[in-house]
Amino acid sequence: MKQVPALKAKTKLGKYLSACQKCPIQITKYERPVAVLISVREYERLVKLEDLYWGEKALAVLEQEKGE
Repeated sequence: MKQVPALKAKTKLGKYLSACQKCPIQITKYERPVAVLISVREYERLVKLEDLYWGEKALAVLEQEKGE
């Protein structure tokens, strides 16, 4: 993952908005990671994965309650 200082990200936002379409960009402040810039497509993929994960957890609980 590419790292970019916050000030540089601020001054060249358009460049990094384009770059994050290919891979995430980590934004740093005082050399510490503070944020990650990702594409909408990647964000939606992660949200779907999270929904699937919690859906499976909920189904497992329901199945366990049925068995008791």
